[in-house]
Amino acid sequence: MVRAIKGLFCFVALSLLAGCTGSGSVKNGGKQHEILTDLDPDVYYANGYTSNILVGIDQFGRTFEAVAAAREGKRDVGIFYFCTLGQHGYKTIYNVEEILKMENGVDLLFRQDSEVAPNGEAYFWGEPLYGYYNSADIWVIRKHLKLLTWAGVDFIVFDVTNAVTYDVVTSQIMREICNLVEEGFENVPKVAFYTNAYSLNIIRKLYDLYYKPVKFKESWYYLDGKPMIVGFTKPEDNTDFGLLEPLSEEILNFFTFMRPQWPDKPVYEDSLPWIEWTYPAPVHGGRVINVCVASHPQLPMSFSITRGAKNWGRGWNVATQQNESENAIKGTFFQSTWDVAIEKDPPMVFVTGWNEWVAGKFEYEGEYVLVDCANMEFSRDAEMMKGGYNDAFYIQLAANIRRYKGISVKNAAPFKSERVTVNLDNDFSEWKDVKAVFREVGSVNEPRDFLGAVPSIRYKMDAARNNVTEVRVAQDEEYIYFYISATDYITAYKPGESTWMNIFIGTGDVSQKGWEGYEYVVNRNILEDNYVKKQGRYYGVAGTTGRSTVEKLNSDFSSEKCGEAEFSVYENVMQVKIPRKSIGLGKNDNSFYFKIADNIEKPHDIMDYYVSGKSLPMGRLSFRYMG
Repeated sequence: MVRAIKGLFCFVALSLLAGCTGSGSVKNGGKQHEILTDLDPDVYYANGYTSNILVGIDQFGRTFEAVAAAREGKRDVGIFYFCTLGQHGYKTIYNVEEILKMENGVDLLFRQDSEVAPNGEAYFWGEPLYGYYNSADIWVIRKHLKLLTWAGVDFIVFDVTNAVTYDVVTSQIMREICNLVEEGFENVPKVAFYTNAYSLNIIRKLYDLYYKPVKFKESWYYLDGKPMIVGFTKPEDNTDFGLLEPLSEEILNFFTFMRPQWPDKPVYEDSLPWIEWTYPAPVHGGRVINVCVASHPQLPMSFSITRGAKNWGRGWNVATQQNESENAIKGTFFQSTWDVAIEKDPPMVFVTGWNEWVAGKFEYEGEYVLVDCANMEFSRDAEMMKGGYNDAFYIQLAANIRRYKGISVKNAAPFKSERVTVNLDNDFSEWKDVKAVFREVGSVNEPRDFLGAVPSIRYKMDAARNNVTEVRVAQDEEYIYFYISATDYITAYKPGESTWMNIFIGTGDVSQKGWEGYEYVVNRNILEDNYVKKQGRYYGVAGTTGRSTVEKLNSDFSSEKCGEAEFSVYENVMQVKIPRKSIGLGKNDNSFYFKIADNIEKPHDIMDYYVSGKSLPMGRLSFRYMG
């Protein structure tokens, strides 16, 4: 957790394997963009096991669209993932942003060793959206894997560069990945390890722990046909920590090795760069380029606060060579590094990073410093935070992965949509052949109950009331139909509540309209309920339906009724029938985006859709229906 001055660091890698058929290409400003001429609904929806069907919008109105297919050629994306939180025995949370708000905050942090900001402790630069969590919290791990899968991440690389392997955390993550693969989610991120200190010894340990006994094999990330690992292959290359025993031929033949790459070293052809101190970033070995949220070419990061050092913060302007603090929450530097990567278009992009959050305070050059992350502006996490940039860097990550890998639906010819009329009875046969399937990443529904990063904190959160895991959408000339399936009987509607089984809908392009991009909400008010309730459960009466409102949303989350919908609930399935005219769709308009949400604690706050109740998909993400 406490970092050496070089800034040893943890990392997650993301990778998408590309390949598509039936595509042509056009030149645009010297950059090749592909056009898909034969979009197939089976390919687009992929029975719900895909992240391509997602759209998103951030708090600044920046959007990304669904992906019709992957671009031709293999492209992998990687991101650094950290496992340190709660693993080093610290007792107190110290938040840099909170201390800096104090009258003498800068002095407390960087010029004094005080009770408020003691030397030798670990400091959160800010508060994560999921609180000061423990890296072993399975509830958080599941959220992370879901978010990274939906972003388009294919593998995460654990930071074990400080010779600590975090076995409890990495085992939890690898086990959960295997569970998701078993459920059918082949596109969940896989894992690799980034070693540096005592690299050969750590590689031996990891080989004996996971690879030799073939443990969690479905979670391994493969490169060139073998599990990938980042580390040295020769003792003479890893002499900073004494002469180490050579690796066995068995180990050397088992892995595809990539060399650790520090930004102050020459560019190695076979390396994986976790950060760069040059801009534009170089492509290493014709294979991989680094993309980073922020960087520290004049490290430590805290020198940018105390000395005005020109580290590259989140708001660094590459043209003016200045940090623009007002743009830090918008990720201007992150975007600049992505633009370089997309222009150079190598087979792999490596992103720094996901969830570092902490740095150790220690003495250096006459003051106390924080090396790798010092405050919101001078830190490099893309994971969501409470307040500040919120989820802007996550949405930015997802948007740029799609630019790099995918063909937008806007560059695809629409496919013919089959008409299906659904009777809202307890016979679901009309849904059997519907191709528009949208799935939750994982079906496990457990409450949160885990220690935070320090023993004095414990986080609790109820399991989802209605654990919706599958949605199907159909349409005919007059109506849009939803089939919403949960893992257990759908709970009873409570009179007067407005957060029961909501459907949020936006039409046309994703944009800042209505509330957070959504123009309509269905089921905000239940007008008629024809179901028998026993012990809090719905029991459908054959041939009967209920009625609910369709309401037009305003930017302040208020709404006005603009129509009515019919619904039926039977055991774990809800069906909803919405008149096209009530949501502004003509009989041939078959493109809209939506989310299902139930029992959100703070329904007016879009960020709570990442946290409480059930939101499918989470947060500012939505599913794109195309017919």
